[in-house]
Amino acid sequence: MLRKKSGSEYVEAALCLPLIVIIVVSFLGAATFCYRSLEMQCRVQAGLLDQARESAALYTVFQGEETCSLAPGGAFSGVLVRTYRAEVAVLDERRIREIGEFLPGGGEEG
Repeated sequence: MLRKKSGSEYVEAALCLPLIVIIVVSFLGAATFCYRSLEMQCRVQAGLLDQARESAALYTVFQGEETCSLAPGGAFSGVLVRTYRAEVAVLDERRIREIGEFLPGGGEEG
């Protein structure tokens, strides 16, 4: 009876299979978090550039901040959290050229 190892195979499978499933789900969650973080960065940058396009100022600095977590209220929401802070400095070249035309020697090509 001690030579039969069929029971140990079931115990090994019962321990390893859930562990493998947890590891795979964790990797999928981490990949999802990285994708959401990249999407958040693109959204913040696009919003700041839209604000800059609408601005009539010669030089402006826009700032934005957004936080992304794995799942709101999930088990790992406190672990995987990323805050993205962006700053966009905009210098309106078109208005600088317009101003330069009024300065002495501003319209000359050299």
